[in-house]
Amino acid sequence: MEKRVYNHKSNLNRKYAVGLKKQKELVDSYRKQIKILQGKKCDCMV
Repeated sequence: MEKRVYNHKSNLNRKYAVGLKKQKELVDSYRKQIKILQGKKCDCMV
């Protein structure tokens, strides 16, 4: 995440933290994730 300049912290609901190396399904759609990140007003390049 640091390589991607991911600067803000987001809490993860424990039910989604299952210990897999790769995420199998999205919690929010791609478009919704973009809107959420844009709303955080951080320095991320979204």
